[in-house]
Amino acid sequence: CRGSAAFSETPQGEPVADQSYAQPDDSFFSATELDNLVAPIALYPDALLAQVLPASAYPVDIVQAQRWIDKNKASVAKQDFSGIDGQSWDPAVKALVRFPDVVKKLNDDLDWTTDLGDAFINQPKDVADAIQRMRARADATGALKPSQQQKVVKRKESNRDVIVIESASPEVIYVPVYDPVQVYDPTASAVATSSRVPCPIPSA
Repeated sequence: CRGSAAFSETPQGEPVADQSYAQPDDSFFSATELDNLVAPIALYPDALLAQVLPASAYPVDIVQAQRWIDKNKASVAKQDFSGIDGQSWDPAVKALVRFPDVVKKLNDDLDWTTDLGDAFINQPKDVADAIQRMRARADATGALKPSQQQKVVKRKESNRDVIVIESASPEVIYVPVYDPVQVYDPTASAVATSSRVPCPIPSA
């Protein structure tokens, strides 16, 4: 339903980001701009964000990954991703191929993806703060709740409140699907629901 969050399921990975890219100081994003950038992904589990954020710094690889998915639909349906082993993509992008819907989201709006990647590389703390702000907003609307698919943990870190989102199962990651306008609107009442798409655990 509109304003609610749904979930698909896929395995976890541990990509490594390349921190070598530099962005000019005058192109840093404001807090409001960062909030808008992270809004579509802020409710993703932390383990998935650890893949999406570094992957967004490689939009060309994202485009190539989407093309691979489009050309290998039978393999994707069988959850056979061995064909990407020889690709030269960043490890984070390779990990995201197991999340076709997420790759499609990044590929469909490359301007947003590029900005998100720039922000992650150059303003990682600001991006993390923006994610926490958006999670707090979703928590206020009732959109962010613990469920069979995810754990929502509130705790103190460095004397500040932090919201951690984890998949309920250590073997899979649940991908929320939600309307950012609805889940972050303090006047709306959004309740999470879920759907499930089973995927195997990838080899290390």
